[in-house]
Amino acid sequence: MKGPDIALTQVTDAINDFSQHQQKKQHVDLRLVRRLTEAAIFARGEDEGFRALEQLSILCAERFSFDLVEKPAFKPNDSVISHIPGLIPKNVTELVWNKVDQMERNGWMSSNPDSVDGLPSLHLNLVTGGRQIFTKASCEGGDSCESFENGICDLIELISPFVYYELLPKVNELLNTTTIKVDDIFLRRYGDELTDGMSRNGISAHYDVFSRLTSVIALDDTAAQGTNGLYTTQQLIADTKTFGTTSNHAALRRFFPLQCGDGVVHTWDVLHGVHIDPGLNRTSLIVWFTDSDEPTQTNVPSWISKRSDLESNDVTQFVLASSLESASILSGELEQQCNNPVPRSSLEDATLPTTGASGDHLHYFDFYLESASRGNSFALTRLGRACEEGLLSSQGLHRAQEILTRLQPSMCLDLPGVPGLHELHSPMNLAKRFWLEGAVRGNAIAQIALGDECMMEASETGDSDVRLLAAVLFALAAQQPGNVHAFDSLARVIDFEVADEKIRNDEDFASSFIVRIAHSVQSTIG
Repeated sequence: MKGPDIALTQVTDAINDFSQHQQKKQHVDLRLVRRLTEAAIFARGEDEGFRALEQLSILCAERFSFDLVEKPAFKPNDSVISHIPGLIPKNVTELVWNKVDQMERNGWMSSNPDSVDGLPSLHLNLVTGGRQIFTKASCEGGDSCESFENGICDLIELISPFVYYELLPKVNELLNTTTIKVDDIFLRRYGDELTDGMSRNGISAHYDVFSRLTSVIALDDTAAQGTNGLYTTQQLIADTKTFGTTSNHAALRRFFPLQCGDGVVHTWDVLHGVHIDPGLNRTSLIVWFTDSDEPTQTNVPSWISKRSDLESNDVTQFVLASSLESASILSGELEQQCNNPVPRSSLEDATLPTTGASGDHLHYFDFYLESASRGNSFALTRLGRACEEGLLSSQGLHRAQEILTRLQPSMCLDLPGVPGLHELHSPMNLAKRFWLEGAVRGNAIAQIALGDECMMEASETGDSDVRLLAAVLFALAAQQPGNVHAFDSLARVIDFEVADEKIRNDEDFASSFIVRIAHSVQSTIG
């Protein structure tokens, strides 16, 4: 496979960058992740592409801890991450853990789908909307109160002094305000076969849209070494016009080193998730805070809609779009673009263009498009699905074409199964290009979505190069923890190779690039 000399040079440079990273033991940044991802895609079927894929696999397996250092005084629009060591004494955490363990053995952990990934949440709500779920008064005088209700009341009684009299004042002091108040308190469990055989080994990276600040308190030592538990991601700040600033690629994870009883506080705009290795268990207490001095408008928290950097901050734009879309789903108006716009007057000096609403209103796709124009991998991936589902207006489709033309990847110039920049005339072609942009920035959902499309085309046309591209995309996703289903897709690619007689004997099997790719990923995910 031949390509432009400049792209081949960039493949070599990306591989050399990895070697320098390993020698100097530097932390990974998005620039390195993107360059290796593009190298793996562009040089697919060649040794250089396979090396880039292997190098990314090594980076995904590495674990780095987050450096919990004190930051300067808070300023408006700042992201905040603050460490609060020893918030809850060990004797109290033991009592909390014992009570949670008892309730878990009784099957009382919630199995409702989680809003982030749709899997069983395995949590216990203690306080919702600032109100306790149960009070001691409501539990008096009934046999049923010897079970679930009393358990919740006992937990509230154990943790309340530390949340309301220790943590809450620290949070207000952190933001130099007095208006922050407790909104929700809940406990989460992670591990294998916890309740009725259900397991949860993590939760994908996300933003807490409806929490002004979030505090996570460790109730065990699973995260003490900074290699498991709660993580954020290292984001590249420089050169954002080329590389964007937001990615959830596994190589960028930085784990918070939290001993039992330690807490960490972060603002809503801090990307975070949870991952624990198989065989480990984790219990944590989560507190969501709201701002009593900032009323919400149009079902969107004002700490998002009133951000003064809304016009230029890709994270603010994406999170605002997500919250507006959630409101549309709840009101049953998802397919009616203009039925749930946000008034321009409710935003802080925003001058964003409109693509689906009247001049005085903005629709959530306006914000997805603005975020995507700045390289936000979440927005790029979401717009791929929006194009696939035909949700963008004609103005939105035109804006999408402009964005994709400007954001073209440096190496992936011409790919089989992926429309070129001169072919962006249909929503589905736009979807594939959006997924390509999300894929090169490390988004596993985009990698799988584009891989599925390539695999569909390969099954119809028999194009082996398109099938190889699908294999590389599935591998890029599968090597990131939490995406094991991508490996199943990769196995199906091998089945197609066998059915297409590309693999006819043991020698063909051993020499197949797709089989080599699958073996490499399998060794990564264990």
